[in-house]
Amino acid sequence: MSHRRLVNRSQVSGSSSAAAARRQREEEPEVLELPPYEPPSCILSVKARQELNRLRDDDEEMRKYQQQLDYSKKILPKAVAHINDKAQKRKELNEKVVAKRRKEGKDENSRTEEEISAENFAKQLIKQSKDLTEKCEKALREVIDHDDERSMYTHIMDGVTQGIDAVPAPLLDDLGDEPMEEIPSAVELLEKSREDYLQTYQSRSMLQRYADNNSAYNDFKVMLHDAIYGDSIPLPKATTWFVNDQPTIFYGSGRKSSDKNGDDQEEDDEDEDIVIEGSKTDYKCPLTLQVFKEPYTSKICRHTFEKQAIMDMIKASDKFIWQMKFVECPYVGCGKNVTLKDLCDDELMRRKIKRFLQQAARDEEDDEEGEEEQWPRETSSQNRAGRIKGEIKREKSKGRGEAEL
Repeated sequence: MSHRRLVNRSQVSGSSSAAAARRQREEEPEVLELPPYEPPSCILSVKARQELNRLRDDDEEMRKYQQQLDYSKKILPKAVAHINDKAQKRKELNEKVVAKRRKEGKDENSRTEEEISAENFAKQLIKQSKDLTEKCEKALREVIDHDDERSMYTHIMDGVTQGIDAVPAPLLDDLGDEPMEEIPSAVELLEKSREDYLQTYQSRSMLQRYADNNSAYNDFKVMLHDAIYGDSIPLPKATTWFVNDQPTIFYGSGRKSSDKNGDDQEEDDEDEDIVIEGSKTDYKCPLTLQVFKEPYTSKICRHTFEKQAIMDMIKASDKFIWQMKFVECPYVGCGKNVTLKDLCDDELMRRKIKRFLQQAARDEEDDEEGEEEQWPRETSSQNRAGRIKGEIKREKSKGRGEAEL
């Protein structure tokens, strides 16, 4: 006897439909939900960033460029001092000849051809020295401009990197052929950053660019003033270095000199506006108590020491600041911290010492010659020069005695 099972057709139809739907879902790709829209951008790759950093930090040509700038800032003050030293010495020599002629009661018509030629040469040399001084001053300002731009180079390169990252990817037109707007290149961004910097820099006054906190220009003015005036008058304040945003150079009558009669040379009215009071300079180191041989000056407090003495003192110190050894300034009443990094060679002090010792040598020669005339008194600088010269002689004698022993 056969048994038949009745199957509900609706159940068969439903199961086949479910299976078909399941197969269809398996065959159809899964639809993913898109993230929120963001505008495309040209982010620099890691390699591109490395190249920019290398160009900014490891550029050998840029290091050489910086070295040349540093050398120029160092040599220009020395050059302008040398130029004006030569001119002033020639001028002083002529003034002595004129003073001697006046003392002998001779007038201008009694000048010899040699004296006339020497005076004309001195005038020409003074004029040339002024022209060269102005050229050196202009050259130094250009060097300072380039150096400031060089110091901003890292900042400019960082701005270029950020600018490239911020530039959106080019959007094409409806045909997909050309970009709808022009996209600046890295070079264009660099030029734009440089132009923005120059515009800001040039908007400052010359006083702000060169005189305010600029050691190179300050050294130039100090050396120039020392070559023209020596120790006779102090350097004018920085606020007088530029008038109507143009550089000014005070030439005046040059170094103030006095002959053995005590008659001072006449001075121009221009000097009267800037003369305050002559400053006294101490030529002895407070550590060695000897005349400076290698003057080393603190950029913090402007006090000067013998190079080896102050270096040994700092190296022997057990005090540290910013991981550097330091000592308190040995000058009484100063107390400012001094590190090796704060010290530098003092070319101006070298010049002053050289000039002072030369004056001492001339005074000694005059004493040895035994002049017939007796002068009422010597100037304080001559007295000090004689004392220091005597100390130097005693040091040499002591050295020879120790060598013999």
